[in-house]
Amino acid sequence: MRTEEMIASAIKHGEKFLVVSHMNPDGDAIGSSIGLSLVLESMGKRVFTYNESAVPALYRFIPHS
Repeated sequence: MRTEEMIASAIKHGEKFLVVSHMNPDGDAIGSSIGLSLVLESMGKRVFTYNESAVPALYRFIPHS
């Protein structure tokens, strides 16, 4: 099975997901985490997001941040 198929299968069959990013997240990390979380939630998945670092003030305007 190819990597893409394995990922798709894990998403399809998984129920709970943890979405994290790197320390001191930048706009890309925040946006990617939010985007993935929203897609998973729209699929009926239970999603937990976590960042050890706080969202920098510069990016707090982003919805769901």
